[in-house]
Amino acid sequence: MLLSAPLLGNEYNEDYFFGVKSDYERLLRNESTQFRSAWLKVIEGFELFYLNRPDSPLAPEAMYNAGDAYFRLYRLSSKDYDLEQSLSTFRTLPRRYADSEKAPDAAFQAGRLYEEEKNDILLAARLYEQLIERYPRSQAAVDALQRLDAMGDIVRSPANVSTRRPSATRSTVPTLEDPAVVKPTQVAATNPVPSPAASEEVELIKVDTFSNAEYTRAVLRFNGFDGDISLKKHWLREDRNLGMPPRLFVDLFNVRKSEKLENLELDNTQLQGIRMAQYDRETVRVVFDINSVSDFKVFVLQNPVRVVVDLISEPEPDPMAVTRNLLVAAKTPPPVAQSIQAPAAPPAAGSRGGEVLLAERSKLPASDEPEPLQLASLEPRAISLAKQLGLGVNTVVIDAGHGGRDPGAVGFNGLLEKDVVLDIALKTAAYLRRNSDLTVHLTRETDKFLPLEARTAIANTKRADLFVSIHTNAFRDPNVHGLETYYLNITSDPRAMEVAARENAISQKSVSDLQNILNDLMLNTKINESAILAQVVHNDMFHGIRRHHPQARNAGIKKAPFYVLIGAQMPSILIETGFITNPREGTLLAQESYRQALAENIAKGIIRYAENH
Repeated sequence: MLLSAPLLGNEYNEDYFFGVKSDYERLLRNESTQFRSAWLKVIEGFELFYLNRPDSPLAPEAMYNAGDAYFRLYRLSSKDYDLEQSLSTFRTLPRRYADSEKAPDAAFQAGRLYEEEKNDILLAARLYEQLIERYPRSQAAVDALQRLDAMGDIVRSPANVSTRRPSATRSTVPTLEDPAVVKPTQVAATNPVPSPAASEEVELIKVDTFSNAEYTRAVLRFNGFDGDISLKKHWLREDRNLGMPPRLFVDLFNVRKSEKLENLELDNTQLQGIRMAQYDRETVRVVFDINSVSDFKVFVLQNPVRVVVDLISEPEPDPMAVTRNLLVAAKTPPPVAQSIQAPAAPPAAGSRGGEVLLAERSKLPASDEPEPLQLASLEPRAISLAKQLGLGVNTVVIDAGHGGRDPGAVGFNGLLEKDVVLDIALKTAAYLRRNSDLTVHLTRETDKFLPLEARTAIANTKRADLFVSIHTNAFRDPNVHGLETYYLNITSDPRAMEVAARENAISQKSVSDLQNILNDLMLNTKINESAILAQVVHNDMFHGIRRHHPQARNAGIKKAPFYVLIGAQMPSILIETGFITNPREGTLLAQESYRQALAENIAKGIIRYAENH
């Protein structure tokens, strides 16, 4: 909802907060007769306050009020979006303000909404148990315990549990005696009963993993199958008597396990390992032996079909982190202003030096372009206190879309999206490294294929604070042109759904199906922060590029369900830098100087966001 870059200064002070709170109280006195715009104005006011004054003692209350207002608006509007925003806000508050008085209340409200509004009893129970564990002396914990007692033991699942390793003599292959191998009817199902066996045999052939101390993503891959897949997910509590850790297991129906597929021993923060077995003739069971997990998600991506499992654990507190960061900052000299030279001319055909600009016929075509642009650098700024404390934005991952066997869109004069966006990404990273103290990573630096789910996993495992995916647009009508920026959310805009379908390499029907399951996947995403990041970067990119392309069209900031943004644990956006199928923009995108201008203005927007958050 927030599409205006937040302002800093004295505007968002305590008087501002109490003014918004007064407006909210007037709404509550007569809430049933108010227009939607009045609710959204109050919500935006609370959001602007806690986003711009995150250290204020009133920030937790502002955030709680925003979540409460979203829920009350949902009761009036019946719009799923309002409920999801309420849930996202309530679930984020205990993470951001763990020691505030509002944290246990927000955690309870999240569980209550799952129980009463979404009828997701399993997830509600898990949230209640997390609340009781983290805030055992709060009134909210008492209320949560009463809710759990009413639910019964069958739905309870442990949260954020650390366990001893099981006995080394235990077999690593599931057997019928293994408590992990229980009949699906013994565990509350979270998915529909599986359909009859499909005529096409599906084989589980590979499991890829990406992990760091707080996160693991496992991707289950199949033998090129491109249809629907049925699954059930179950959570089993730790069994200390048998020395069994907590386990998440996923049953895949109408699937065979490849004989070449072996169990994985990981022993990272989240997982001891992953075990796979043919449970019965038509079911493969994948068992995740847990070390420590506070949250998990299981979802399916299409074309080709793959099952993604994200496991998240709370990081161990580091009591010396602040002191250590202050000592490092004290020894770090202030940044020195640098003169940004005009970019070097492109290397000759076949050259691999300099900033790689591909010269083969299948790559970017040569063009009679003007002299490279002289773009002023941003003035260096003193390192903020947040930076000194290791907070704020420190690490950015830049993603060049497509690559390798995936060319992306094919544009004017045979221009390939994968080559254009790789060059823009390399130039964006180079500018950020020269003109900021940000740590910058790229998902790819060469022409290689990278699955969409791997790109998000890279951003998560690098502990990125921002994730920016760079693309070019395409359309059947070559007259369509413009720059647009997206963040992850559900949408009813047919054009946005078409763009998402193209970037996801799926049908528009599949996009609609994806939106039906996206609600649960977005619970921990930073939707509001992503919307602000999109606004800041898009404005800098568009207004900067208009100096060199006066006919540039502002296609705006939009939301859509992009695979590459699902599961990102940081503010994340997808930039469409122009329509490669439009003759004018296709010609410009083929020019070194234009790509340099795009990259520098994208980078300036990233720097501006980082300096203010």
